[in-house]
Order: sequence, then C-alpha cells, then structure tokens
Amino acid sequence: MYSGTQAPSEMRRLTGFILILLCTGLTAQSVSGELLKKQAKNCSATGNKGLPALVDCLTKGLNDDEQKVLAMAYWITDNITYDVKIFQRGSVVPNDDILRNKRGVCSDYSKLFRSMCVTAGIECYVIDGYSKGLSTRPGRLPSLPNHAWNVVFIDDEPRLLDLTWASGTVDDSKGKLRYVAGYNEKMIFTDPAAFADRHLPADPRWQFTEKPISLKRFFAEKRYAAMVEGVPPTACSVKNLANYRQLDKYGQKADYWESAHGFHPSHENLRIYVESLLNNANRLSTGVRVEENLNRAIAYCLQAYQLAEKNKDWRKRKFYMATATQGMKYAKYRMDNPGAQ
Repeated sequence: MYSGTQAPSEMRRLTGFILILLCTGLTAQSVSGELLKKQAKNCSATGNKGLPALVDCLTKGLNDDEQKVLAMAYWITDNITYDVKIFQRGSVVPNDDILRNKRGVCSDYSKLFRSMCVTAGIECYVIDGYSKGLSTRPGRLPSLPNHAWNVVFIDDEPRLLDLTWASGTVDDSKGKLRYVAGYNEKMIFTDPAAFADRHLPADPRWQFTEKPISLKRFFAEKRYAAMVEGVPPTACSVKNLANYRQLDKYGQKADYWESAHGFHPSHENLRIYVESLLNNANRLSTGVRVEENLNRAIAYCLQAYQLAEKNKDWRKRKFYMATATQGMKYAKYRMDNPGAQ
C-alpha cells in the first residue's frame, strides 16, 4: 500500500486492471453474480439432502436477500430440466421429487423456488397467469391460466422472476416438443413493462399497473408498449396488495382465485376457485383442532357451495355441492365433539 503518488509500475498494473474491467464489462455487480453462480454450482449435489440443507448451502455467507434470491435462482436454472412429458400429462410434481429427479414444469419451478425462499425467510409468491407461448393463437382466450412464475419482495419492493423461461425454451420446430437448455438472464428481476409482453397474472393486482390490461387485449396485442400506449406502468406499485400480503396462506389462496375469477370468469377459473376453497376447508378442519380454523372451514365450504350452484356442468355442480356439504358437516362435528378426529 502506497501513500501519496503510486509507484509507476504499480500505477501501470492498476491502470491495466481497470482497462480489463472496462473492456470485459466485469463490474463489481457482475463479479458478484459470477461468484453466486459458482456458489450455486458448488451446491449442485446438495439437493439430494433435502430442501433445508440445499438452502443453507446456497445462502451460506450471504447477508443480502437479493444475493440469496439470485443464488437460489441460479441453482434452479442450472439443475432443473423442463419435462415436456409432464407438461403434456398435466401432472404436478412434489418438491422432494423435483429435488431428486431434477425435472418439472412451470408450476414445479415456481413452487420449488417459493419453498426455497420461505426456508430462507424471504417473502415470495407463486403467480398463476397467462403467457404467450407455442400454443398461443391471436385473439383466442385460454379458459384457465397456462403458466406460473414468481414475485419476491426485497426491501418491500416486488421483483419478477420466471425461472422456467430463465432455464431454457421448448422447441417444436421438428414437429415434436423438446426442451432446449439455455440460461436467459432477462427472465430474472425483469422490468414489469418488459415482463408483461408475455406474462399476464390471473389476478390483475399483480400486474403492478394502475389500469390493468384485459385478457382480451393481452392476447390481441403483440407488444406491451402498444397496450399502454406510451404510458409506462406504475412499476412496483403494491398498494393494492397490502391487505393480501397480511393474509395467511389460506386467505391468500382464496383471495387470489376470487380476484382471478372476477378478472376472467371462465368455467375453469370457477372450478379452480371452488377447489381452492374446498382444499382450504379440508386442511383447516383435519389438522389440529382449533375452533377458529373450524369456523373458517365452514365458511369456505358455504362459499364453495354457493359458487358451485353457478356451474353449468351438472355433474361438477352436484359433486362440489356434495363435497361442500360433507365438509361443513365434518367441521361442525369436530366443533361439537372436541375429542373427535
């Protein structure tokens, strides 16, 4: 270390190092990113030891939530492969199976990432929504959400990530769907305006805009810039989510699909809404007996029953109404019989 003027040789070395950084684009932030990617690679095999061990490995020595999120995102994009067969079957993979088999679809990527964030103490959500992809037909509206991604809150600001598309693409150029791995950094911490080119949340509150874009317009327009007509969105406006973020996981699930059904009242969204209420009721009434939970289960069943009456498919209507009735009876039975299981 020198005081005053640097020695000529030292100055030359320092100048050369600065020039290398400028020419290669290696800023302090990008160097940090490379180190995080290296840390993620060093934890590749840790996924076999379970989620807590994996998250502990990925976040070890990191104090900044943004760095933790990036390390976990890098691990997923580097280790999880999109499974076209699972996509075609429409099945869902549990987190443990994803960690063991390293395969899944968009809902699996996003749920795994949320579980990792929750384990690391970071606020994270799975956003079900609509995307423009291989199956998109201009002007044709899907009956239910066809994609899922994540929103994390860092310093109370939402950040957008699509780890499925960040890890690779699905190609059909040869007449058969196949996954092509390839990291896409643009899908991590994406600007809301750019993200909205091909992503539309089922719940319009997650668009982060003052005036939500309709589903019809989303699929009619090619670019987001055309939809907002030169007026940028209110990026990271979260005031409409304040109440939602205070709810527990049951309240959030019911609230999300209520908003999603209101945004696009298709029969499939009604089905998902009803099923979310019934699943909430089942989990609340079969767990440890808590009177408040049982009352909530009854309320969810009643709400599901009333919504099921609107279903035009008489078989589904009959099934959901019967399930809701049975759920209410069971919750009331446990209310009246404290020792009952």
